[in-house]
Amino acid sequence: MRFYSWAICLFSVLLLSCNTGAQTHYLSPKDFNEQLQKDKSAVLLDVRTPEEYNSGFIASAVNIDFYREDFAASITKLDPLNPIYIYCRSGSRSDKAMTLLLKAGFKKLYMLEGGINQWQAEKLPIVETPNENSEIKSDDALIRNTIATQSLVLIDFYAEWCIPCKKMEPDLNELNTELKGVVEIIRVDVDVYEQLAAEYKVNAMPTLVYLVSGEEKERTVGYQSKSDILKVLEKYR
Repeated sequence: MRFYSWAICLFSVLLLSCNTGAQTHYLSPKDFNEQLQKDKSAVLLDVRTPEEYNSGFIASAVNIDFYREDFAASITKLDPLNPIYIYCRSGSRSDKAMTLLLKAGFKKLYMLEGGINQWQAEKLPIVETPNENSEIKSDDALIRNTIATQSLVLIDFYAEWCIPCKKMEPDLNELNTELKGVVEIIRVDVDVYEQLAAEYKVNAMPTLVYLVSGEEKERTVGYQSKSDILKVLEKYR
């Protein structure tokens, strides 16, 4: 009996030691926003459905649907060394998601209390879905046709879980509008169009491929600013 009690105590100590260093914070919208702005290494995670996300989201948020069957596997693609800021509609899903993130080894987790509903109630800003004219659409047949028929094409190979990809998206949408008729910009989700990504030998995201009359002239890997992209495009305009 004494050995059994000792074993229970040892197991409890080991269990606690596994969670040593883990920090979870439940923040009001105001505190969540302030902390998020200060934290340069932050990853903002929206765990709502794509439909909810497209109705409006917090700037720079990455969308991974909590209801996806592979949600637990998808979050492991995020860097556990980065602090994760998480929200959903009202708080229920993000609370459950935070438990899964802890199990996956993430140490610094911040949850938005009341979700985006409370965020909006306190008049904090959200990003509206881009309008039809500025949105960049992806379709396999359309992509291949565009590559074959347009003189200057920029392909952005990205992934929904890729933070630098998410940060580049607004700039690419702006360029798509500003340079309409000059360059065709196409965004290709590598998890959806695996064959196309393989054909272009894409193994890191984001990858930007610059094509002139269907021939690859240049590519960049990793985050690129709007001015960086413009510099490359100017070579081939």
